[in-house]
Amino acid sequence: MLMHDGDKPGAKLSVRSNFVSKLGRSVTCSMTLAIACLPTIASATGALENPQPGAHESGIGVVSGWHCDASKIEIEIDGTTPIPAAYGTSRDDTQAVCGKSDTGFSLLINWNILSPGPHVLRALADGVEFGRATASVVTLGAEFWREKSGTMRLDNFPQAGKGVIAEWQESKQNFVIRELLDKVPSISGTWYGPVLEQWSACSNAAYNGNHGANAIWTINMSGNANLVINGSIQTNPPFSCTYRGTHVLSGASHSAGGTFTCDNGKQGTWQTSQFQVSDRGLSLTGDAHWSQYGLTCQAKFLIGGFRHL
Repeated sequence: MLMHDGDKPGAKLSVRSNFVSKLGRSVTCSMTLAIACLPTIASATGALENPQPGAHESGIGVVSGWHCDASKIEIEIDGTTPIPAAYGTSRDDTQAVCGKSDTGFSLLINWNILSPGPHVLRALADGVEFGRATASVVTLGAEFWREKSGTMRLDNFPQAGKGVIAEWQESKQNFVIRELLDKVPSISGTWYGPVLEQWSACSNAAYNGNHGANAIWTINMSGNANLVINGSIQTNPPFSCTYRGTHVLSGASHSAGGTFTCDNGKQGTWQTSQFQVSDRGLSLTGDAHWSQYGLTCQAKFLIGGFRHL
């Protein structure tokens, strides 16, 4: 059941596992966000800012926004009974539109009490809708996890070459940023590990199957985009291959693809489906198409390895 405490903006918060409660402190937008927070038309009287349409929500969070002139603000979730929100907190960024700053509203909510999946939230001013958003709720299978702990590193966020350490915080039932990292592992360098390939749809079916060998990989990436991987494949006799391609960093996710040539006549194209790098380990998996003296094959590949301490 959804619950709230009191009807006044300053009502004392009650922390419990099964609640939706009002937040009696100021929720403000910075000056740099003021343009995004406020509508572009002067006639607008309010906005539901959190959650945004299409957002993913988890843990304990806040439904918030602003309204110029209402006696009460309520939040309706999936057509259920509207829940009063704390209203009248300071929002200096609304002064130009509303002629006053005591326009903020907020409602503390434990998203875990809702079922996983999409939910429709409506913001009501004196019973009239002025904001709506559909948010997808993701839960960990309990309303409130206790005595849990954990950390994880997220590389190349909030920008390439940087990183963060995220830590589980029980009171928020979510991860928070504990530490900013000024440096993250570089892809460039020498790695020692395997090349594993699964060949299929070969023009000569006798070549279909699994193949692999140890290798030494020398990798160079320039401009965070141009990737060159030189591999010394330790077969008998040994041979070498060069993979050239374009590296793409989307958020914290790597991907790459391009062409390759080997000094034994093998050549083709490659594209990663997974690309992971850490302080000591590197792993690229993906798909390739190659030819060698008239033989053609498709392949699933894994290349990677470890580097010295």
